[in-house]
Amino acid sequence: MKKIGIITLIAVLSGCGGNTLECNDSTAKEAVLNIILSHVAKARWGREMMPNVSDTVIYNIKTLSYDEELDTYMCASKYSFNYKGNEYSKDIQYKLSYLEDIKDTEVAVFDIKAIKSKMMVAAMYR
Repeated sequence: MKKIGIITLIAVLSGCGGNTLECNDSTAKEAVLNIILSHVAKARWGREMMPNVSDTVIYNIKTLSYDEELDTYMCASKYSFNYKGNEYSKDIQYKLSYLEDIKDTEVAVFDIKAIKSKMMVAAMYR
C-alpha cells in the first residue's frame, strides 16, 4: 500500500446549501492555495522566496472520487506558480469533507512536503 504523506487541514469553509464544496469550487481552490502558501511561508527560505512568487493557481481539476454517503470528494489538480519569471508546476491531490456538526467543508491537501520541496528547488536554482 502506498503511503500518502503529510496531510494539512485548514479552517472550515462555508458550503452552499449544507453540502460539501466540489473540487472546482472557487472557495475550495482558494483554500488549497492558502494552505500551500501558508506552509511555505513558515520556512525562512519560503518567506524570502514569497515576494518573488506570483501567478499561483490550481488548474486541470479532476474529481477522482465522490462518496455520496459521506459527502466527500477526492480531487486532483496541478499547482502552478511563477518564480522570477519561470513557471513551475506540481501534481497535487486534496480532499473535501463535510463536517456535519458545523455544516461546513474541511479541506485537506496531501503531501505538502513534496509541494514545498518543488518550491524550494525553484528558489535554490534561480
